[in-house]
Amino acid sequence: MNKVDLNGTLVKADIVDQVYEKVGFTRQEAVLAVEILFEEIKSELSHGNNVRISRFASFILREKKARNARNPKTGETIRIKPRTVLTFKPSKQLLEATNQSFLMTTLIPDKLFFKIGEVADLAGVEQHVLRYWEDELDALKPTKNKVGQRLYQKKDVVLVLEIKRLLYDEKFTIAGAKNKLKKFNKKGTQLDFSYDRESFLEWKREMKNELESILKTLEKTKD
Repeated sequence: MNKVDLNGTLVKADIVDQVYEKVGFTRQEAVLAVEILFEEIKSELSHGNNVRISRFASFILREKKARNARNPKTGETIRIKPRTVLTFKPSKQLLEATNQSFLMTTLIPDKLFFKIGEVADLAGVEQHVLRYWEDELDALKPTKNKVGQRLYQKKDVVLVLEIKRLLYDEKFTIAGAKNKLKKFNKKGTQLDFSYDRESFLEWKREMKNELESILKTLEKTKD
């Protein structure tokens, strides 16, 4: 369940909830897992090391030399001391997913239903292409009125744009797109944090063991 939209803000508690719901940890374990993650990132940065999270982003430290600047209020020249600045560099995958989600949710007119001609214009494809996709892809099933006209809701239009991206930009086959769309949320596209299942399960076991060890240590400290 995604609690955040384009106008919202994701906070640490939301991340804890997601770990709790999706990974299978207890809530206390989820809290510790998130805390360990952030503490590890903070520790590496505090020791002068950059942090790179594959398919997500990099946290990069940059050294800035001393320089002269002008006080915007007084106009006086001031000296800015050398300093270390932290920059956030999103990955290509994150940028593409973010831009795609923004375009899908802002460029589609806010109306209840769309006719097939309107959807074809928005997607930049012919109407027969939409009918073909509907026949081949189970995920795309617009409703029909009493006379058989297709009526696409906004979520259907978003799905059409995602199908087009998969087929035209990512070069998926119909079969490949069909499999990919199993991960598609009808409320909009989700970031695809794909992983190797066996590696993930092994990491999960290791994380649970580590958390159990931490919990035991905390309990002994309380005693």
